[in-house]
Amino acid sequence: MVQSLRENRRAVSHHMNSKEEVKLKFHQFLDNQISINEFESWIYITPALESYLGNDHYIDLISYNFKNKYVKNDIDDLIRKFVDIHQFEIWRTINLLSQIDAHKVEIVLASRNLRKLYKSQEISIEQPLISIGLGIGFESELDSCPIESEYHQWNKEQLKEQLEPVEWYKKDFLKTVKKELDTLLKKKKDDSQGVK
Repeated sequence: MVQSLRENRRAVSHHMNSKEEVKLKFHQFLDNQISINEFESWIYITPALESYLGNDHYIDLISYNFKNKYVKNDIDDLIRKFVDIHQFEIWRTINLLSQIDAHKVEIVLASRNLRKLYKSQEISIEQPLISIGLGIGFESELDSCPIESEYHQWNKEQLKEQLEPVEWYKKDFLKTVKKELDTLLKKKKDDSQGVK
């Protein structure tokens, strides 16, 4: 089985997969941006993966039962052995802030996602990468507001009333997102250039 998988990977070796691409895919998987099925398919066409993980961990990975509903936890545990958690959290934070800054995530959902990120980072890296105001403050003010997928549950007048806080805080929220995104991007750039 392992031999046929290796042959299959060689057959599609035109996919140039560097360590950075492997790291990106691991980040996307840990951040739930790709499904188990997508990840499993990617595994079999990624020649760089075996050298990145080493033979034992690679065999562990391809041996998982991807149909098992708990396999995500096992894969997360394996991947975390090869991922710098602080770098992952920087990537994840920049990714979310960039989506919000580009208006790809509506404000109420964005505030809830930032709260989850903040609380998660309190555990994973102890010092969250966003301010408490952005991570908790805005969400607490917008907590009673519906997200877009819930709009249909309200009549037009009730919805308008429920969304008033969004209008009150939207400008400050987006300004704070932009400021903290710029700060993180500058820090990431400085870190990559060895600037202190």
